[in-house]
Amino acid sequence: MNIKRSLALSVMVVAGLSMTACFSDDSTLGVDKIGTIEVVTGMEDTSYIATAFIGEVLEIKPEVTTTLDESELSYEWTLLSDKTGSIDANGDTIQPQVIGNSKYLAYTVDAPAGQYQIRYAITVNDGGYTLITATDLSVVTEFSQGFYILKESADGNTDMDMYSAGGNLSQNIISNTTGAALSGKPYSITPNYGQFYINPDNDQMEATNTMVVITEDKQMGVYRTTDMLQIFDQNSILFDGAAEGEQPYLLNRSGWYSQYFTSEGMRYGMTASMGSPTSGKYGFVSDQVHGSKFFICDYMNSMGGFFVWDEVNKDILWANYNMYFEPIINMEYGEEYSKGLTDWECLSIGYSAMDYVANFILNNTKTGARRLYLASGGMMASSLNALVELDPASHMAKATAYSTNVNQAKYIYCVDGGKLYACNLNSDTYAEIDVNLAGIGSGEEITYVSNQFFQPTWDYTDDSFDYLVVGTQKGNEYHIYMYNMVGGMPSGDPVISFGGDGKVAGVRYINQGYSENDLGMMAFSLMYTIVD
Repeated sequence: MNIKRSLALSVMVVAGLSMTACFSDDSTLGVDKIGTIEVVTGMEDTSYIATAFIGEVLEIKPEVTTTLDESELSYEWTLLSDKTGSIDANGDTIQPQVIGNSKYLAYTVDAPAGQYQIRYAITVNDGGYTLITATDLSVVTEFSQGFYILKESADGNTDMDMYSAGGNLSQNIISNTTGAALSGKPYSITPNYGQFYINPDNDQMEATNTMVVITEDKQMGVYRTTDMLQIFDQNSILFDGAAEGEQPYLLNRSGWYSQYFTSEGMRYGMTASMGSPTSGKYGFVSDQVHGSKFFICDYMNSMGGFFVWDEVNKDILWANYNMYFEPIINMEYGEEYSKGLTDWECLSIGYSAMDYVANFILNNTKTGARRLYLASGGMMASSLNALVELDPASHMAKATAYSTNVNQAKYIYCVDGGKLYACNLNSDTYAEIDVNLAGIGSGEEITYVSNQFFQPTWDYTDDSFDYLVVGTQKGNEYHIYMYNMVGGMPSGDPVISFGGDGKVAGVRYINQGYSENDLGMMAFSLMYTIVD
C-alpha cells in the first residue's frame, strides 16, 4: 500500500530550529533568500504519520523557486531520532540517516516505530550556502499503535487481534507469530509502557512498549508492540522461574513502578522514567499482597498509588506511592467490610476522574448477593465512602459485564440480558438508564463494554479520543463498536466498527508516541487504568 502526501516546506527567519523537545539541533538557518534561491513559505501540514515495513512511500514536495540551474544546487533529506547524536554500543556517534538526495522526497518508510524529525537542506554548490527546513514524522508499525482485542478462540484458548491506526484488522496474531495460541481461557490484557528487557536485536538492555496477555491456564506472553516479538513468558520474566502452580495475574505499570502480581505475591521494580535499564526480570516476591487482574490507578496519586483486589487473601486494598498497602476503611464500616472477604469475588473495578472515586463490585459466591463499594485515595491514606447492597432485581445485581465512565459522567455501565444499561452514581437510588446504541447488527448480543480513552498530558499528538466500546457476539464471531460520547452517552453511529472470530474478553489501546514524561507526570491519564 503506497500512501503519497505532499508538503510545502517553509523557511523560518531564526537562528536555530528545534521541532520537538527530544531532538537536539545545531543547524544554522539563513534568511528566506540565499542568493537567488527562494523557498515558498507556508506549511500545508505540520507533521506526518507513516506505517513502516509495508511499502508505504512518504512523498514530500517542497515548492522551490530559483534563478539558478538545478546543476548548481544540491539537496539532502535526513531523518533524525531521539538517539541521533548519542553514542552507540560501539562508541560511535549516531548520525542522521540520509533518506534522499533529490529535490522531492520519495521515502519508502523502513524506520523503527518512533518519533522523528525530517530535515530538508538545499545547498548552493558555489559558496556552500545551505537553507534548512524541517517537519515531524511519527512512524508506526501495524502493531505499534491501535486497539488490541483479547479473545477466546473456538477451542477455548487465548489469542489476540489488533485494529491498527491505519484501520487494518490483524487476526490471531499470537498464533500467527508464535505458531500457537496461549493455552487456557483469557484472564487479563494490559499495555505496559517502557517495559525493560534485553533486546535480542543488539543484546542491549532497553525499554519498549509491550502488550501483556495472561490466561487462566497459568500462561503469559509479553509481546513487543513494534513487531509482536514475545520477549517474556511466565518463567523467563523471573530470575528463578515460576513456582509450581504459580498463576500470573497482572503485569502493569503504575507511575514510577512496574508491578507483577501472581498467586505467590507481588514483585515490582523501577520504570524507565526513574531507573537505569535492567534485564526486565523480577526477583524477590512480597507476599504482603497477591493481587489480581482487578487493578486501577489512583488519579490523585499520579506517582503510583492504586487500588487492587487481592484474589488470594480476598482483600480490597489501596497502595500509596511507596507501595504501602492498607485496607479501605471508615468509622462506620470498619476493616472487616473490605478485608478477609472469604465468600466474595471481585467482578469489576472502575474509577471516576470527575470526583476521584473508585468503585468495586463484589459477588457473594454462596448467596449471589452483590455489593457496590465506593472509595477514595489520597497521598497517604484511603477511605471507604459508601457500601451499597445492590437490589437483587437491578441490572447491576444481575450483570455479566461492567465498566465505568472515567471522564464524562458518574456512570457504571453494565450488560444484562444482552442489553446495555448505565447506573447513575449521582442518583440517591442509583437509577439505571437504558443506553441506546446505533449500528448494532441484527442478531448480535452485547457481551462486553469498556470506556477506552487516550488523553496525554503533553500536547504532542492529535490522537486524543474518548470512546464507549461495546462488544457483541453472534455465533463464534464478535463485533466491536466504538462511539463518541456526550455526557457519557453514545452519540450517533459508531466511529469505528470491525469484527473477527472468537469471543471478546478485553480491549486495550496503545499509542507508540506516549512518552516517559507523560507517565511520570500524570500516571492515570490513559488505558492501563481500564480493567475488565
